[in-house]
Amino acid sequence: GDPEALMISRAEGFEDAKVLRVSTPLVAGTCRITRAFARSDQRYFWVPCPHCGHEAPLTWENLRKNIDPERLHAACFTCDDCGCEIRHSDKERIVGLGRWVAANAKGDHPGFHLWRAYAPQRDWASIAVSYAQVMGWTRLTLTRETESEIAQQVEAETEQVFYNDVLGLPYEQLSLIHISEPT
Repeated sequence: GDPEALMISRAEGFEDAKVLRVSTPLVAGTCRITRAFARSDQRYFWVPCPHCGHEAPLTWENLRKNIDPERLHAACFTCDDCGCEIRHSDKERIVGLGRWVAANAKGDHPGFHLWRAYAPQRDWASIAVSYAQVMGWTRLTLTRETESEIAQQVEAETEQVFYNDVLGLPYEQLSLIHISEPT
């Protein structure tokens, strides 16, 4: 049978039982972890800006917009409020001041999302380097146009590993749709 269903069934026999699902997500639409998180109260870890105190979670979108292919070692976040850089050297302090914030009040159980940006043993430059490898950046000069061209050549398996293991997000492969002209 289904191991998860069996685990839940056995846990229901105990008043104080807890079921923990701990994993990285896999493919969007097929992943139990992603479905369970969607039903949860969806807690993200918010940290204060070291400059102005504005609180927000560390997001991939924020880090990605600050990755310079010529300066991967300088990968950082920026505050959505004051615009100042949040550097890796700020991480230990701001994470120590962080707190969990639920994004889905209708969730039926607690659910937590963390990704590599919060890991104490990994710096943000390592995430930028991993992204550069996934994107196939083999030279230092890169424009937005060439970034788009390179992105189309990335192997799905490599990209999926990055999304699942580094970002802690489900992978959703984009499929190309061919539209033919009417004859």
